[in-house]
Amino acid sequence: MSVSYEPALETTKEAVKARYDRFAEVGGHREACCGPEVADSCCGYAVGEGLYGEADLAAVPEGAVDLSRGCGNPTGFADLRPGEVVVDLGCGGGIDVILAAQKVGPSGRVIGIDFAPQMIARASGLVAKGGLSDCVELRAEDITTTQLPDACADVVISNCVFNLCPDQDAAYREAFRVLRPGGRLAISDIVLTEALPQEVTERLRSVTAGCLAWATLERGTIWRWSATAGLPTSGS
Repeated sequence: MSVSYEPALETTKEAVKARYDRFAEVGGHREACCGPEVADSCCGYAVGEGLYGEADLAAVPEGAVDLSRGCGNPTGFADLRPGEVVVDLGCGGGIDVILAAQKVGPSGRVIGIDFAPQMIARASGLVAKGGLSDCVELRAEDITTTQLPDACADVVISNCVFNLCPDQDAAYREAFRVLRPGGRLAISDIVLTEALPQEVTERLRSVTAGCLAWATLERGTIWRWSATAGLPTSGS
């Protein structure tokens, strides 16, 4: 399946980048992920709903939780092992990079990719604070064009990022390209259980960089995108 997203693609990317740069500049906690600034938005959905365990939250430096806006905890189900190479697509402020680095250990490596420079800067400071700079590399790149070598990763993780991307075909192709044969993909994302009215979809895509604008419809669509990217799939 191939879909043209111009001119929405670049417009959406710039809106998302600006939103998350601003989010990083204020330290994260003041602004909600998918809506305007709110006084009680102290953490993202995954943290607020307890998807990170107490041990996870205790293991990350102060500040990482405030910058977290994920919808899940991919490091919790990626079965990360010592010595593995992990790529985090859309690493944001670095909470999953840090947790992944702790799991793969000093013999492993984690590469965080995010196209928002302020997020990369924040993540770099938190990684250093956690004493993990030797095994973590952070890059300011688009998740659809990471500039990483082919087949360089054992695992690709992502947390509430693909749903912000208007060209998910390209994002899945890139994930597959950097995975080694037999590699694993662990993604937490927002999907739709049913189609939104066309006028609602168009409105979301024209005025917001929030999580629903490019959310994928149903499980079957994700499988089709994965198959298009070359990923082995099962189910429907």
